Amino acid sequence: MKKILVTGASGFIGSFLVEEGLRRKFDVYATIRKGSNLQYLSDPKIHLLEIDFSDQTKLVNTWNKLKKEIPRFDYIIHNAGITAEIDAEEFDRVNHRYTRNLYLSLIAADFIPEKLILVSSLAAMGPGNAENMKAIDSLQLPQPLTAYGRSKLAAEEVLRKGKQIPYLIFRPTGVYGPRDKGYLSYFKLLNKHIEPYMASRKQLLSFIHVRDLVGAIYLGMLSPVTYKTYIASDGITYSNEEFAYLCKQILKKRTIAISLPYFIGYFIAWMIEKQAKRRGEPSIVGREKFIELTSENWSCAPVELQEDLNFSPRYGLRKGVEETLNWYKKNNWL
Repeated sequence: MKKILVTGASGFIGSFLVEEGLRRKFDVYATIRKGSNLQYLSDPKIHLLEIDFSDQTKLVNTWNKLKKEIPRFDYIIHNAGITAEIDAEEFDRVNHRYTRNLYLSLIAADFIPEKLILVSSLAAMGPGNAENMKAIDSLQLPQPLTAYGRSKLAAEEVLRKGKQIPYLIFRPTGVYGPRDKGYLSYFKLLNKHIEPYMASRKQLLSFIHVRDLVGAIYLGMLSPVTYKTYIASDGITYSNEEFAYLCKQILKKRTIAISLPYFIGYFIAWMIEKQAKRRGEPSIVGREKFIELTSENWSCAPVELQEDLNFSPRYGLRKGVEETLNWYKKNNWL
């Protein structure tokens, strides 16, 4: 039985990665932090590992101890990271330097997997051209707009420059599905008959259902392909107006459209960020995130994913949003 390690296993994407590993009959190891919510990691077949990625020496010791039980992990999916934080420096520390610690410790302990998968983000690329509205592709020069995007790009560079561990990098666009809290606030506003716009109503968006992303990652992991970076989306582009219309249909809600002038939206984002810092909490929407959210072109083309791995999404947006909203309602999130 092949062994797989999933980091960030208690989170939204991580929990689905673990479930897919179990479904495929892998021997699944899952890293958690002290105090992690284990709601979606209750299967007794999961080997839970409390691991500190902040200290490279401790990581080497951890791998050396594990070597007494197993020769190595066949695959490692490094999904751990943060998307919201009080201090922008935390993004680099957790998303970039923790990745570097993991990478170098595996080499130092001679505990190298057959393949290392990094779950990055389309934010590492930055938005597409807002003039010609061409879809983001692998040839675009990365120009991340936020500390989060820059930290993800730096994490990718650890693998590219090292070249000592076979790897694949996945850059998913907006990931949605059951258990996700990222789009929940938007759905709550629509449910209250409010249809917000911070950018043009013709802003281009792209999405991927969490199960399709997980499927793509496993396709890549089990393929012979290495040393490549993939953009991951369902391959379809939507305007934010089309997305709102689809969600309203599913919710069966009529809404009032509210378009915020840029300077008002930026001021509100600054206030949210400031109040979050006072409470000592991470801000989901701050000034940097606002700039990202109001960028006109987040269309992307997962051409290589389709060509190399024969990836075909199982979820259209309507099917995926319906499933997500039903899950929210069933679990009293909406």
